Amino acid sequence: MLNLDKELAGSGVHAAHVAISVWIGDSGPEGIPTATPEQIAPLYWDLHERRDRSEAVFNA
Repeated sequence: MLNLDKELAGSGVHAAHVAISVWIGDSGPEGIPTATPEQIAPLYWDLHERRDRSEAVFNA
């Protein structure tokens, strides 16, 4: 993703990736951290608004 974002620099297009290290939803395996889409969404919005990085990690 880093190379794609660099290639697109100056074109008005921002390429970014979010690594999600939790189970999304309520019924994940026991002992695995969970999160709702509503908890994860702000990270995507932040990447969209700031456009200052091309990778982010969501941890519970």
